[in-house]
Amino acid sequence: MNEKEPQWFDLLRERPIFAERTFTRESMERIEREAARMPLAGSKTTRRAPWAWMAAAVLIAAGILWGGSDAGKDRLANWFGDIGKSVESVPSDPATELPSPTPAVDPAPSVEPSELSITPKEWTGYLRDQLPFAAEDVESIRVYGSAVNAESIVPAERMYVILQALNWLDLGQAQAAAERETDAVVRLQLKDAVYAIPYDSQDNAFVLGGREVHPDGQTTLLLYSFLYPGNSFSWFDAALEKARLELENLGGTGATDVPANDPERFLVNGKDYLGWEQTLEASESYRGQEMKTWDGAAGIEGTMGVYEEDGILRLDRTIVFQNDQYETADGIRVGSTSEEVAAILGEPNIKTDSYWGYRVGDYVKFHLYFEQIGEFSHVRYMALSMPL
Repeated sequence: MNEKEPQWFDLLRERPIFAERTFTRESMERIEREAARMPLAGSKTTRRAPWAWMAAAVLIAAGILWGGSDAGKDRLANWFGDIGKSVESVPSDPATELPSPTPAVDPAPSVEPSELSITPKEWTGYLRDQLPFAAEDVESIRVYGSAVNAESIVPAERMYVILQALNWLDLGQAQAAAERETDAVVRLQLKDAVYAIPYDSQDNAFVLGGREVHPDGQTTLLLYSFLYPGNSFSWFDAALEKARLELENLGGTGATDVPANDPERFLVNGKDYLGWEQTLEASESYRGQEMKTWDGAAGIEGTMGVYEEDGILRLDRTIVFQNDQYETADGIRVGSTSEEVAAILGEPNIKTDSYWGYRVGDYVKFHLYFEQIGEFSHVRYMALSMPL
C-alpha cells in the first residue's frame, strides 16, 4: 500500500498524459492457441466463466482483449468516441486534443444511507461466494469520481469487466485500508437496491469492510477511463476496446494461418518482455510509480504504472510503447504504416482493422494497435506481452 502518492498519480489528476486491458484473458489465450495451433494447456485461468456464459449472464459480448460511452453522457462521448456503440478511430493526440481537466473536486465521495455495502463475513476464498446478489441481477453500474466530480454510466457491454472482477476478488489478499478517504464509488443498481463499493484509485483497491482488495488490471483500466479521462490508461483502454469489438464482429477470432516468427525480429530496442521488465524494476526513476493489481482467477499479482517521460505504460504482463523512440530490429515503431508493417513483418497471426498480433514461440506476444490518419493506418501503440 502506498503511503505517498506516486508522481504519475499526480499527473493523472492534473492533466492528460500522452500515451490502452479489455481482452478477457481466457479468450485471449484461446485465440493465441488457435493461432499457434496449440492444445488447451490447463491454464489456471480456465476457472473463469466461459465466454458464452458471460455474454448471457451479464448481457454483453466479451471478446479477446484484456484489454464506450453511453450515448447520453456527453462528457464520455467527447473522449471515448461512443466506443461501445460503434468502432471509430482512436483520437491521435490526447495531449493536444483534450484540454487539461480542471474539475471541481469532492475530496470524499460518500455512500448514501439508502445504499447497501458489501462486507465479507470471512476473509478467505473469493468474493463471488459471499456476494449478496447474482451478476445477472445487476441492471446498471455507475462510477463516481472526485477528480471529475461526476458520475458516469458503464456501458452495458462493459459491465462484465467489473462484475467479473468482483467475483474474483481474492479475499485472502485483503489488507487494512489506507487511512484516508477513498476518491471513488462504484454503484451497482439492482431492481430494488443499490450496492455502493468505495474505490481507492491511488492504491487501486476496492474497500470492503475496512479492508482493501486489489482488482485485476483490466478493471483498473476501465475504472481509470471514467475517473481520469484523457490519461494514458484511458486512451489505451479505448484502443483495446475498439479491437475487442472488431474481433467480436469477426465471430470471436481473427486468427490467420501464419507460422511462428523469429523472436529476434520482435525485440524492442534489443529487449524482449523480460528484458524490459528487468529494466523497469531496476531503474531508480521508476520506483514508487507503480501500483498493485491482483488477478484472483489466475492467482497472479501484477503491476501497473505510467512512465510518462519515457513513453511507457506497464500493465499486467504487458509493456506498451507509446512513441517512436522504441523500435524492432526491422525498424517498426509507433508511426509506421500498416503497409510498412506488412511489407517488413508479413501477415500477422491475429488481425483486425486496428489490431495485429504476431506469434513469437507458442503465443502471440508482439502487438500493434493502429489508428487511421488520413488515408493511411499508422501504429499508435506497440506492445510486448508475457502469457501465463
